[in-house]
Amino acid sequence: MLTTVFRTVANVIIVVGLCLLAKVLYNATTGSLATRFFSQSPGSRLDTVCALGLALPIPFHVISIGLLVQKRWLSPLWTKIAWFAIVISGCWLGVSLAVRVVIS
Repeated sequence: MLTTVFRTVANVIIVVGLCLLAKVLYNATTGSLATRFFSQSPGSRLDTVCALGLALPIPFHVISIGLLVQKRWLSPLWTKIAWFAIVISGCWLGVSLAVRVVIS
């Protein structure tokens, strides 16, 4: 019973990360993502790419955390991939937050 609840919570974390990823990608395609980060500019393609670089680490980190919570049920290879994804997305998230502080 407890493992079922634990896996359900982990899957909900992954689904939330996927929803965040879909929201970021949708906002990037509509152009509203660039104006959120760079309000003074009209929103060029370069601004959209830079905004994606600042916004993507959050959903990737949430998805990676959901994978890591399930490490008991993952193969050893997927456990290593989850750890690698946590570290990379965490570093990317730290750089993204530092850039956000500087530009705001």
